[in-house]
Amino acid sequence: MTTQPFVLILLSAAQRLRLDDGTEVATGFWAEELVAPWQILRETGWRLQVATPGGVPPLVDAERLDPATLGGDYSKAAYLCAAVRQMTDLRTPIDLDALTGKYLDTLIGVFIPGGNNGPLMDLCQTPGVDWLLRHCVSAAKPIATLCHGMAALTHAFIQRRPSTPTHKGK
Repeated sequence: MTTQPFVLILLSAAQRLRLDDGTEVATGFWAEELVAPWQILRETGWRLQVATPGGVPPLVDAERLDPATLGGDYSKAAYLCAAVRQMTDLRTPIDLDALTGKYLDTLIGVFIPGGNNGPLMDLCQTPGVDWLLRHCVSAAKPIATLCHGMAALTHAFIQRRPSTPTHKGK
């Protein structure tokens, strides 16, 4: 892990999503939601570090790399596949719980891309995510999310709000 200023990319480690009917479907991060911001951050000179709950290597949502889901754009599918393969940090993410002390001092912000429901499986339930995001807020460090990535915010900021009465109609 770097001791130089870095942006933390927080990814889900979930690999399967269990539906209400008991069936399971593959899940993972959405390649385009990671690739585009990753490239922008790298081009502007930021160091990036990938973390997941448990340090488990994240999976790309293979369905979102299928040209059919990309409007038949085979070149975009090939580009995204190649870009993900080049992100060697994805193979050895740090365990979210390893972010302590000097590493938190050099953390400059957190980016949480979405995925095909993966963040709903683990990022919204992992105590380390809660702790990390609360640290960022108290230290005025930015937090950015895309799509399902905002599920990570629910554990830290929404679930702890006092409950409000719901309107039951007439």
